[in-house]
Amino acid sequence: MTESIFHVKTNEDYLEAVRQLSELTGDSLGKSDHETYGEETCIFATQTTLLYGNYLYAVSYCGKTPQLFKVGMKIIAAPSDSEEYFIAVGQDKEAALQKLEELEAKVAELKAKLLTTEPLYRVVLPNPNATEGANVFSLRKFTDDEGTTKVVLAKVKLGIFNANYNKANLLTEEEIKKDFEWAWQFAERVK
Repeated sequence: MTESIFHVKTNEDYLEAVRQLSELTGDSLGKSDHETYGEETCIFATQTTLLYGNYLYAVSYCGKTPQLFKVGMKIIAAPSDSEEYFIAVGQDKEAALQKLEELEAKVAELKAKLLTTEPLYRVVLPNPNATEGANVFSLRKFTDDEGTTKVVLAKVKLGIFNANYNKANLLTEEEIKKDFEWAWQFAERVK
């Protein structure tokens, strides 16, 4: 998750946003910090920390446009699968509806992804005499110079392989059985 950023143009907006965020995070900011950046003030919030800075920093460094917060709006915890920790809802109905639509689209996308994701497996050929750090053979994806991805039998160190569950080590049943039907018996479901 990335931090939530709220743009507060007036001192009253700033004080209200800080009050609400302090209750949510347990952190606080000074009452006069808004004076530093005036109308360009932004509050950066994580689950436990509050910081303040200017609008340009939010857009250029964080790469996103802050939510405009005004007195009368309520800051609430965002859904757990959101990219934000907190969202502002209330007075600015158009912005709140847009944010809600974005969150609902994100949730729908994640649900669809979860429902369509095939189970993933890793395949390590058993060697009862292998010790930690010994070389073993496993199936993994390999992309050649032309961009063609294939499943190959590769020699890897056992300890490194066990600690490295990256995408190259995770295969679908179809990928395994395409060229390595015989190895299916050693497949271990991981996802």
